[in-house]
Amino acid sequence: MEFYYGDVAKTLVGGANPDVAISLSNVAASQGLVEGMLHGRFLTAPNAGPTGRYQYRFTPSAGKPSMVIHHGEVFGGWTHVFNLSTPLLTFTKLDGTPIFENVFNSNPALHDPSKPKRTMSIRVPQGYAERGGGGSSTYELRTGRRHIVGYFGPHAGDRAVCYQNTAGHSTTSKVNYYFMGQSNAVPVLWNGSGTGSASNEAYIEKVSSTQVGGASGAIGGVGTSSLANCDDDIEDGGGLGRAASEFED
Repeated sequence: MEFYYGDVAKTLVGGANPDVAISLSNVAASQGLVEGMLHGRFLTAPNAGPTGRYQYRFTPSAGKPSMVIHHGEVFGGWTHVFNLSTPLLTFTKLDGTPIFENVFNSNPALHDPSKPKRTMSIRVPQGYAERGGGGSSTYELRTGRRHIVGYFGPHAGDRAVCYQNTAGHSTTSKVNYYFMGQSNAVPVLWNGSGTGSASNEAYIEKVSSTQVGGASGAIGGVGTSSLANCDDDIEDGGGLGRAASEFED
């Protein structure tokens, strides 16, 4: 991920139109950024969240003004937000009021240790997404990334997000159309155990002093063979399932 920025302070004199040279530098180069998405629902009332457009703002460094670089939409609190592992990006309503505060994907504050079932952090390795098919597939390189899935905000409560851990949803499951190289020879596998020991595994992160997601010593969300007691799951056709559909096997 690259973010190039530069600025120059220049005194303007009436009648003159001087050339101004601005050198650009990649302000993200030294930060070791991990890209990702946040998928879920922000609840600002017991069963309600905001609806409307919001702004992505890029802040190059302390003391510099933020710049609007993109817009997103939220519906009743449901949204998916591109984010990074550092707070280079912030999010505001169109009037500048903050929304989705502190949404950078390495932030432990996104996960409430007392409510481990309502969020999970999924790490996906660098790999290639298959496009096309029918004998004419192409493969698009994607960097490794972190996806945060679940319920957020002051009224997230005791909601639970689930993933299936039955047969067919184990370490032998393949993440749809995602491979380690520019062919379908080595698939990326799903691992719901919280270990992620193999280089070709997508997995739910286990909490430690340096990782995020769920409660201490446990993985986030709920691994279950029955989705009956879940508020949502990452495989169904609505809500979190639609937002995080790439994790279907």
